[in-house]
Amino acid sequence: MLHSLESQPEKAIVEIPRGGIYVVDAMATIQKVDVKKLPGERTFLNLAHVLLRRIVNLARGNGSNEIHFVADTYRDQSIKNAERAKRAVGGSQVIRVYGQAIPLQWKKFLSCGKNKEALLQYLYDTWKTVKMCDVHGVKVYYAHGSKCDIFYAIPGNTADQIVEVHEVLELNSTQEEADTRLYLHAAYAAKTCSDVIIVSPDTDVLVIGVSLQPLIAAHLYFHTGKGADLRTIDIKAIQESIGDDVRQSLIGLHCFTGCDIVSAFYGRGKTKAFNLLLNDKNLCSAFKDLGERFDLLPEMIVLLEKFVCKLYGQHDVEQVNVARYNMFRLARKSENAMPPNQDALTQHIKRANYQAGIFKRSLQATPDVPSPQHHGWKIEDGNLVVDWMTLPPAPDSVMELAHCTSSFKKSSRSDASKCTCLVNNVPCTDLCNCARKTCSNIAGQASFEDDEEDDDDDHEAAEFDIEED
Repeated sequence: MLHSLESQPEKAIVEIPRGGIYVVDAMATIQKVDVKKLPGERTFLNLAHVLLRRIVNLARGNGSNEIHFVADTYRDQSIKNAERAKRAVGGSQVIRVYGQAIPLQWKKFLSCGKNKEALLQYLYDTWKTVKMCDVHGVKVYYAHGSKCDIFYAIPGNTADQIVEVHEVLELNSTQEEADTRLYLHAAYAAKTCSDVIIVSPDTDVLVIGVSLQPLIAAHLYFHTGKGADLRTIDIKAIQESIGDDVRQSLIGLHCFTGCDIVSAFYGRGKTKAFNLLLNDKNLCSAFKDLGERFDLLPEMIVLLEKFVCKLYGQHDVEQVNVARYNMFRLARKSENAMPPNQDALTQHIKRANYQAGIFKRSLQATPDVPSPQHHGWKIEDGNLVVDWMTLPPAPDSVMELAHCTSSFKKSSRSDASKCTCLVNNVPCTDLCNCARKTCSNIAGQASFEDDEEDDDDDHEAAEFDIEED
């Protein structure tokens, strides 16, 4: 999606405008730090000072006296838990941060939300004690938790005095994601500056920026990439080149085809979906409405179902169940190669609509967002999990006759991983060969879970470069 968008205008890659205000994704900046190469001691105290120095120098190097450092919040029940769980697959330990040596397993430390919260709080506690000479006249806005504080030096005061710290009530927010909160700060910065540069590695952030550009009284830019691929993208140029219809549909399309929170359609990339939208403006109405309200309208589901059929090459079909049947008849029997059934698609639309609603309310400090439960998620064992389907994967009569032909060698009779029923999350039946052996995948023990993955790599925790003077 990122490359599709930046290819729209004649010149999307530009120089950073002098004097523009930076709005920086805090956690992406922290994740970029190579703690093994920290100048000085490898401690949290030194890390806090290095981070402050880097963001202050970023502003100073561009001739600006203001910068915004914006972090996520970490809730116990969150729609981001599934993504965070994947990144913490190796487990993690909660650590109290007080300035001690940084753990050797830095990435593992950052995989835990509680650790991130502790680190962000420690940054605040440390920065409010630095001297005025450390900020060099730059106003540092720091959004952490639900609060935003500003650190600054009072002109005329001696350099060795402690910085002034004040809460910025206008920027206090209940938003959970930095992806959206970045634009709350961008709109605030636009009151005093005509150019705002968003610094983030996340495609979600670019999509939101293109969609919201007309609502922010500043020219927006997107600074991303790393190494030789480091670049600044002109958001306003993209917004003007794609036109209002596509711009207003962009958040809906991006969420529907896969973003940080919502899974993607296996094997169906962003480029094809985006081109379908560009070539058929009638499809725009379906995605314009996505996220405008948190309850789904029946006509919206009908239009999006038609779009999915087109996405899978079934241009004369309007129902995904019919499209699945047609592809099955053509001997394309792999489940991955077919569109989701109507029940699973409806749950997917609920999740896309919910996430699009959050993105579209980025400029609201306290958006009215309902619980994700019944919007494509459910509570299971006290945890918020994806609700993939409301119907069984197949009628009972089919499941009773389904069987595998797995057979185990004597040396591995207990190796149930060779059972094809188990691999596909289906319980074995009496007809299965392995059921007469020692397979533990007996009926009633397996659970029907979908392991649908988002194939859009743009939102992974990519690194990007911020130069330090």
